[in-house]
Amino acid sequence: MRWNLYYGRRKMAEVVPDEHWPEMWRVHIDDHLSDMVNIVRAKDAADLLTRQRHPQCTNPTLWHWKAILSHQKGATFVKTATP
Repeated sequence: MRWNLYYGRRKMAEVVPDEHWPEMWRVHIDDHLSDMVNIVRAKDAADLLTRQRHPQCTNPTLWHWKAILSHQKGATFVKTATP
């Protein structure tokens, strides 16, 4: 599973699980990957960093998270959540 932060339909950041440490996550923005943190801190950091990099994105109703749940045989399920 991973979390994507969107502004409207544009993906602004991604929170991905660490490859080696369970329950640890990293923020992926542009070509940058953060240090490991827990999920709450990762989502908070992604939100803060993205809003700092894109101050023109001011409409709060357009910001939202989507949980991307990957399952067997390439099927992908999406769950939407608000920040």
